[in-house]
Amino acid sequence: MTGAWTLEVDGRVVAEGSLLRLPTAPGATESVALDLPRPEIEAGQEAFLMVRFALAQATAWAQAGHELAWALLPVSLPVKASPPPERLTGTLVLAETDETVRVSGDGFEVVFSKATGTLERYLWRNHPLVLEGPRLQVWRGATDNDGIKGWSNQDTKPLGRWLAAGLDALVPGAAKIEVAEAAGSVVVTVQQTWASAHLAEAITHRQDYRVTPMAGWP
Repeated sequence: MTGAWTLEVDGRVVAEGSLLRLPTAPGATESVALDLPRPEIEAGQEAFLMVRFALAQATAWAQAGHELAWALLPVSLPVKASPPPERLTGTLVLAETDETVRVSGDGFEVVFSKATGTLERYLWRNHPLVLEGPRLQVWRGATDNDGIKGWSNQDTKPLGRWLAAGLDALVPGAAKIEVAEAAGSVVVTVQQTWASAHLAEAITHRQDYRVTPMAGWP
């Protein structure tokens, strides 16, 4: 049996090598040490070791080189140190009205709606970065294992319980917004309850937004 390995970073081969011919008997095990390089990778990249084993000689059932097994294993590699983001010397401007909370700085603006508790606007150099801020979502598409609408005896299955609780029709309550300034940042805390006619207890959802000016990106 022969073997080969490749070290891949984000799907790109950065190193490869071959294993010596392995005299491993059928049903037996053998330990093999690999002298892998340890290149530095960028933050967020993933590294994997691919090992493949193949027949060294032809047999009655397969030609030489026929793949017998393979394994894909995650590898931990050193991550390049990232320089800390450069902070701007400018200050944030906080403005509140009965309807909104507005935080602005060098080239950007963030606006929260007090009525809905959502991030209403996020502009960078007058360009919108989001269409709508995040909202609580506890519903997902059901699978057959969760249950099937319209079938009998579904009340005790997950889908039946979700529908009975009204998780597909939650209604948001009034949002409570608190604003605090600390260490050059503005923290906007949004707390909101979500309920349905059949839910025994309302869901309390809290979001914390911290706005801190940094070079090139708020």
